[in-house]
Amino acid sequence: MTDMSSSIPLISRNKRMPTASNGSSSGPGAKDHFLLERIGGSASLKLAVDEFYALLMKDEMLSPFFEGVNIHKIKWHVYNFMSMILTWIPQEIDMSSYIGSRHVRLFDEGLCEVHFDRFATLFVESLRTVDGIATADVEEAANVLTSLRPIFVDGATAARE
Repeated sequence: MTDMSSSIPLISRNKRMPTASNGSSSGPGAKDHFLLERIGGSASLKLAVDEFYALLMKDEMLSPFFEGVNIHKIKWHVYNFMSMILTWIPQEIDMSSYIGSRHVRLFDEGLCEVHFDRFATLFVESLRTVDGIATADVEEAANVLTSLRPIFVDGATAARE
C-alpha cells in the first residue's frame, strides 16, 4: 500500500500542471498521455469514484464528515475534481484556495492531514479495483493526489489558531 504521508513534490499552486509522463500538453496524441486517459478515461474514473464512496461510507474515520450530506452531489464534485487533477490544472486555479475554501467548515470540525491520508489511501485502493489500470498509473495518481496534502495541513493549522 502506498504511504500517503510520504514527501511528494507539490502541485504548483499557481501554475498549469500537466499530469502526463512526458509533460506534453499539445500535439497529436497528447490526450493519450494524460493520466486520466491512461487509466481508462471517464468510465474507469467513474468506477473508481463509485467504489471509493462505497468504502468511504463504511469508514469509521471519514464517514462522520459526510453525515447529512447529499452524497450524489459530493460524488459528482469529486469525479470532476479528479478528472481535472488527472489531466490538467488550469493556470487560473490556485489549488490551495480552491480546496481550502471548500473545506473550511470541515477544518473547523477537526479535518486534518490524517483524514486526508485516509481519503487518499481509500481512493488509491479504489483505483486498484478497476480492471485494466496499470500499477504505475495507480502510483502516479497517488503521487498527484498526495501532493495536495499540505493544503490540509495548512487548513487544519489555520482552524486551530
